[in-house]
Amino acid sequence: MSSPILTRLLLPAFSLPALALTVLAERHPLVTYIDVATPFLQADSTVMTDIFVADNLHLNEKGYDIWAATIRAALMQHETKYE
Repeated sequence: MSSPILTRLLLPAFSLPALALTVLAERHPLVTYIDVATPFLQADSTVMTDIFVADNLHLNEKGYDIWAATIRAALMQHETKYE
């Protein structure tokens, strides 16, 4: 079962702020927007079912691995500009 909280409340609620943050990041070189929601989606756009602990809200180890890899990739992309 996917997280009902993420599916019904959080993902739709993030759409408009995410768009605003994306635009802000495009306009300001010191702001970076990292999309950490999309990596948790399956091909059919539903939330992965095996990334949560029993409460279906908090990430388990696999979920944190995905999140960390997403953050790391974004940071490394920006870090290479300064090497």
